[in-house]
Amino acid sequence: MKKTVILVVLALSLSSCLMVTNSMRRFEGRNVTDLYAAWGPPAEAYDDGNGGLVLVYTEARGTYYCPPSLSWEISRRGTLIRYAPEVIASYDARRVFWVDKNGVVYKWMWKGL
Repeated sequence: MKKTVILVVLALSLSSCLMVTNSMRRFEGRNVTDLYAAWGPPAEAYDDGNGGLVLVYTEARGTYYCPPSLSWEISRRGTLIRYAPEVIASYDARRVFWVDKNGVVYKWMWKGL
């Protein structure tokens, strides 16, 4: 049973990676206007130093909220009270495209599903 669960999780992870890779790969060799038409303007754009651009698309993902908590422990030395403040955490999914001076996407990478 444990092996089956691990295999299912692994298969889902791999399929998610392939979906992201395929969605980005389709712009390689195409004009940047096709990318803009499909994805809109990037969150960030940088000069690559060779007359081209580095376009960064960012989206916040996986926001988690842990409410504040209060706990206590009674021992021989007395009562210890612990307070844990609320925690809000997230990560960014990044999609980066490199565009040459002719406006053609020639490289891409991603981080975070």
